[in-house]
Amino acid sequence: MLNKKLKYKQFLENYTDCPSEDFKEISGNFCRWISINDYENNFKPLNIITNPPQRLLNDSDKLCMGYGLSFFDSPQNALNRYSTLFEKQKRAHLKEIFKTDKGTQIAVIKIEHEDGLANEPNATNGHFTFHEYELVEFKEKIKSRINIFADDGTINIEI
Repeated sequence: MLNKKLKYKQFLENYTDCPSEDFKEISGNFCRWISINDYENNFKPLNIITNPPQRLLNDSDKLCMGYGLSFFDSPQNALNRYSTLFEKQKRAHLKEIFKTDKGTQIAVIKIEHEDGLANEPNATNGHFTFHEYELVEFKEKIKSRINIFADDGTINIEI
């Protein structure tokens, strides 16, 4: 990509060092939670979907990350993190809201150097933030989809 301009640049410019210098171009297969149907928000950053919460107004690092996409370095790490957060939802209706918001599949996506910038994956759960370049369409880069839930409605333990 000759013109490597970040998507959502107009928002990122409001923060100092956003994304920070430790973000680098990456390539490989990485994972993201998505909805089964090509839901319009599958590849939109949280801060584009909803306004940033008030408590973050002075936390520019977190606000900057909110304009990136959450990814995981492996399907198993994506599943483990989803499972942990899903189980924290104590009521059935909250679990359903979680599934609607976060999706019920893990997409394995081929990311290439010309797609954007990422920070290093978290050593504990493999999560990282990815800031995409303009014109990148991840929907077209999905290599496979993995169901998070088994046929009986329980979370798959392993992928």
